Amino acid sequence: MKARQDFLRAGGGYKSTRILFTKAYDEYLKYCEIEIGNCMEVIKNKITYGTRLKKHFGEHTPLASITEDMCHAYKATASKRKSDNDKSKCIAPATVDREITNMKQFFKWAKKKRYIAVNPAEDVQKYNIDNRRGNKLTHEQARNLLDYLQADTEMLVWVGLCLEFGDRKKEITSIKYSDIDGNRITIVREKKKTRERTDIELSDRLHEHVQKQIANPVLPKCKRNDKNYRKDYLLKTEACGKRFKRALKECGISEDFWFHDLRHTAASWLNDEGVPVQVISKFLGHSDIRTTMRYIHIDDKEVNAAAALNAKVLWQNNAEKEHEKDGQMEGALMKLNAVNNTEVPCVSLQKDILGRSCSFSHGLETVDGSKKPIRIKDILNLRP
Repeated sequence: MKARQDFLRAGGGYKSTRILFTKAYDEYLKYCEIEIGNCMEVIKNKITYGTRLKKHFGEHTPLASITEDMCHAYKATASKRKSDNDKSKCIAPATVDREITNMKQFFKWAKKKRYIAVNPAEDVQKYNIDNRRGNKLTHEQARNLLDYLQADTEMLVWVGLCLEFGDRKKEITSIKYSDIDGNRITIVREKKKTRERTDIELSDRLHEHVQKQIANPVLPKCKRNDKNYRKDYLLKTEACGKRFKRALKECGISEDFWFHDLRHTAASWLNDEGVPVQVISKFLGHSDIRTTMRYIHIDDKEVNAAAALNAKVLWQNNAEKEHEKDGQMEGALMKLNAVNNTEVPCVSLQKDILGRSCSFSHGLETVDGSKKPIRIKDILNLRP
């Protein structure tokens, strides 16, 4: 209570002058662990981003003293940071955007907790780089890749699961023997606040390879006493980068193709087959359909085919329209012949002197010789 009163006296209702950046961020991490739950990947990233924020702002800097200019300076510093994987390159703008998002979320939380009166990072703009990738495999490339991987069962199962069900790499490496029941596998998909368990049914071919991996697990460069060996898991290693790149090279596939692009490939194939985007979104485990749209890649051929439909309507002359209409009429007469074998159609396509289709003047002649009238609309709606 005394501390609360001190805060009120010091900041006019805000606690900003008494709390340091480090203490506030540690409290923010605890809040995220409760809100996000079991999604440890997100927590891990926030810890990493927090370490960089503390280094920039200073661990013992009062939260109230952080200004908008300091936040803009953090963006500039982050954009010049060297990549951990390649020291000759700076980190990607998309990575900087994720760090800025985390910074904005932290100060927004601090304002809500009344640690600060104004969010200093509110006006810091992200790069918003469109990093969508258009890489996807053709059916022939996928079959060639699977044929090449016949000698590496573990890698074949890895690629097969990703192409057949669109699973993420982490979801596949998390499969344990206890998750497998016959030809069914339980996949754990992590979301922001929950872990969703999804049962998938393997195709016969993929089931054979999974059983082969269980009976005789492939352990490339990995011994049973090695720290990387995971005895309870279907796949014994979590790293497949070099093996995957080698397979791509042997199959003549671009080196720019990533393992995650297999997931994009699975989504694009479903879209090509006319599967509704809502179903694809559920298939990929997305909670927002806008995320799914980033996975669906439209080829130039599909765009040109769509343009051809407009061109057909736009430039079709009257003669072509009449020819198309006559084709529909002839098709309707063929349907009429198949309606009932006891009825003999006595109708034909008549044209006037100008070659235009005329209306039908005949009806259906039944076995007893009587006629019943029939309209063109009735013929077009007939189903054999």
